[in-house]
Amino acid sequence: MGQATVRVKEATRAAIKELARAEGRSMQAVIEKAVEEYRRRRFVENVNAAYDGLRNDPDAWAEVEAERTAWDQTLTDGLPSDEVWTDEGIEGETHTLPHPSFPARGGTQDRKLGTVRGDPVDFQAASDPSLGDSEPGDNATGR
Repeated sequence: MGQATVRVKEATRAAIKELARAEGRSMQAVIEKAVEEYRRRRFVENVNAAYDGLRNDPDAWAEVEAERTAWDQTLTDGLPSDEVWTDEGIEGETHTLPHPSFPARGGTQDRKLGTVRGDPVDFQAASDPSLGDSEPGDNATGR
């Protein structure tokens, strides 16, 4: 892994050092984590901006809604035709569907970086170990 020197103000270096001490991690690990969180936050902000742009264009938004409606028809493919699903689960049974605010694919709420505003559900950016996400710099040493 290559390394580079980056010049920062002394106050920034002191803040990084304090965060590293408080977390019991290297300064390099703190910087890598901060940059990754910032990268993810910007991604979510850009997706939100794109959705806002779609909502402000009635024709484009109508196309999005039409596509969602078409895909909604596939939700019950392969399920018995006598099952009736509601937001609470299968009609007449006691179990429920997962709460829609839970991140998909096993992420955890405390790792959530932001919410993508979309209809009809909210998508969330969260680290996902099954996708190879990990804490940056876990095995790194820094100064």
